[in-house]
Amino acid sequence: MKKIIVILVTLLMICSMVPFISAQDENDSPVVEDPTGEEPEVEIPEEIEEEAGVTPDSVFWGLERAIERIDLALTFNKAEKAKKGLAHAKERLMEVQVMIAEKKLTQAQKAQEEHDEDIEEAQENIAEIEEEGDEDELEDLVEIEKEIKEHAALVERVNELKLKTKNLSAEQQLQIRNMVNSMNQTAEKMQIEVMQKKDSVKVKIKAEKGMSDEEIEALEEEIKSVSGEDSEVKIIGKGKTKDKDKDDNETEDESEDGEEDDSDNDDLDEEGSDDKDKNKGKGSGKEKGDPEEDDEDSDESDDEDEDESEDDEEDDS
Repeated sequence: MKKIIVILVTLLMICSMVPFISAQDENDSPVVEDPTGEEPEVEIPEEIEEEAGVTPDSVFWGLERAIERIDLALTFNKAEKAKKGLAHAKERLMEVQVMIAEKKLTQAQKAQEEHDEDIEEAQENIAEIEEEGDEDELEDLVEIEKEIKEHAALVERVNELKLKTKNLSAEQQLQIRNMVNSMNQTAEKMQIEVMQKKDSVKVKIKAEKGMSDEEIEALEEEIKSVSGEDSEVKIIGKGKTKDKDKDDNETEDESEDGEEDDSDNDDLDEEGSDDKDKNKGKGSGKEKGDPEEDDEDSDESDDEDEDESEDDEEDDS
């Protein structure tokens, strides 16, 4: 009952903050727009815009952040808090990209600062995870390690966005570079924290369960294979490579089957050709033998005629 009252009071406080948030956004420093006055030429993928959701140039952005903080406050498991913090940081990262594409660098920097705050808070929650020698702890840390690696890869894409955005002044390019460097540094620090905590948990599990180094490494690899850490990181905007590989393999199998069928047909054709040649040879030999037999019959007939002629001459004499 007390929790429900706390939540209701918090929501009332948030609602009372909305006018203040709106006024604060309106009084922010002016947005750094494209000096040429042209529309941005960089197209942001739909997936990024959807993940970004409410952006810092909206009056509701502060309200969204307040709701996220309440959600974290009501989450008591440190590993789960770290995961939620990473999810919030990823949303801030998407907001940074959208704001840079629209050349609203002031709002992009606001999202970047909130991103770093989310990462630092998640890092603190990682450090506070109790090491009880439980395999579930290792599973949580392996999952968080996978997510922070993917997050670091997404930060690098902001640099690519900077290269695609045209008509940026030297000052704007420097501002974007500083934002990227800051996000990279906070992500790297969290990666180090996760690795150190994971190693400590592995030592604790080994001590509690009497496992060898090989067994604990095998356990970690098993967890990674289940969580899919070794799988390829999905890149937004790319096609499905697995389906393509499957189609290519099927095409190769069909090609091999076709070659085998062609080979069998060739063997059958060769056998048929040999039989035909043999039969042809036999027939040819028979035809060549017939004239000789005819000549022998003719010679015998001539001899008989000569004998009859001699008998007639003797009778006449």
